[in-house]
Amino acid sequence: MECGHTHLGIIERPIAIKAIVSRYEESEVTKCYLFPSEVISKGEKIETYTGELMEVTAIDSKGGKRVDRSIAEEIECVWGKSLETPARVGVSLIKNGKTTSWKIELPRHKVISVGTIIEIDGKRMEVFKIRTVDKTIDRGRERAQSIKRLYCREIPPRIRIKPDIVLR
Repeated sequence: MECGHTHLGIIERPIAIKAIVSRYEESEVTKCYLFPSEVISKGEKIETYTGELMEVTAIDSKGGKRVDRSIAEEIECVWGKSLETPARVGVSLIKNGKTTSWKIELPRHKVISVGTIIEIDGKRMEVFKIRTVDKTIDRGRERAQSIKRLYCREIPPRIRIKPDIVLR
């Protein structure tokens, strides 16, 4: 069954756009392929030409401005963080007015709750606040990929509680 109607269509070819992928302290210049009329926004997930998934953190337009959203043909460069590396989370242990900090790496999908017990270098601590990109919570839970910092208080050695996460 054919309707007998013919439609003229133009198929766009993807264009190469410079992409800078951050993996903690290191960054790699690569590229991604997007259709010219495709709209890209900050926070969106895109794939580099090597197949690596990244979250867009900034967009530089051809006019030299940094924008939150743009069509691909007007983009000079996209900046992003790799979603294939573990999430790096700050941990602050607050004890007697002094703070000790660590950076830990967790699987991005790992869920951390207020009340989670963590052991780092033999120190056991309980999470009492979770700081994300846009809020601080003192109850509930978040995925590691959205956590910026965990605020903890030390658990005295005399209290025997098995930690949920152990890091050395």
